[in-house]
Amino acid sequence: MSETLDTVKDRLRISFLGKGGIHGMGISRAKSAIRVYLAPNAGREQQDLLDQIREEAKPFAVIVVHEDRPVTQ
Repeated sequence: MSETLDTVKDRLRISFLGKGGIHGMGISRAKSAIRVYLAPNAGREQQDLLDQIREEAKPFAVIVVHEDRPVTQ
């Protein structure tokens, strides 16, 4: 049986959250995609991680969102 969108997101979150500026993961049900939130200062390490994430997320798409990490007050 295939993994669900939620299951894939949870698996990827465990493996990649906190690496290479990845500070969040979510889902877009409308687009059947995993959303990956990255710090805006993209580097080679981020591109390598994104390539890995895209491969491991298949058959789901990956949407990359470049934004600063949320600040708690």
